[in-house]
Amino acid sequence: RSQQLWPVDFAQALEKELVNGAGLRSCDSDSSGGFIGAVLEATYEADYAIIGRFVNKEIVAALTSDSNIAIQAGDGLHCIKKFTEGKDGMTIICTCKATLVAMMKHLPVESKMRVEIKDAACPIFEGVRSRKLRALMMVACGCDVYPTGISGVAPKSLKKGYLDKLKLKMPEYDRTDEHKIYNALFDMVVMKAKLDANVIDTNMM
Repeated sequence: RSQQLWPVDFAQALEKELVNGAGLRSCDSDSSGGFIGAVLEATYEADYAIIGRFVNKEIVAALTSDSNIAIQAGDGLHCIKKFTEGKDGMTIICTCKATLVAMMKHLPVESKMRVEIKDAACPIFEGVRSRKLRALMMVACGCDVYPTGISGVAPKSLKKGYLDKLKLKMPEYDRTDEHKIYNALFDMVVMKAKLDANVIDTNMM
């Protein structure tokens, strides 16, 4: 079988080319004035390096089309899904409408006039603070970690009361505790997916 291996010095070579490359820091008349300041090497997937930088307040936005990042990072991260010139402009996604609205106050007046905010069809993650619970909800609905999702669970069903039905089975004083909600949803996912609990818990770390 064929096998492609990365050179051991790939990250250093990439940084040398992008950051120190001749002319990359110069800006022509069509440039937005930005430049590449550094290349970061992720120990595992880049997703978690991006999320970690957001959690540590090192970034406020990420240029990515991966919606998993917006879900796992939390309500405060803007993910720039599309960044183009012309009539299509920029598409920014976030799991919290209030975050997008708050961002608009930093825009020039002429830019605000061109902004269109679209409500999410199923804003199931809005207000969910626990990243572990958000990740489990994502797995239950279906994602790249578990593409099929859990039978009977989808954004629409979660919006229409799936979690509320789970909460009704819990003691009343636990229904606002996201850790307890996570445990209830976790038990349901383990039962329906017929997977070992350790497999699912590993994906949530």
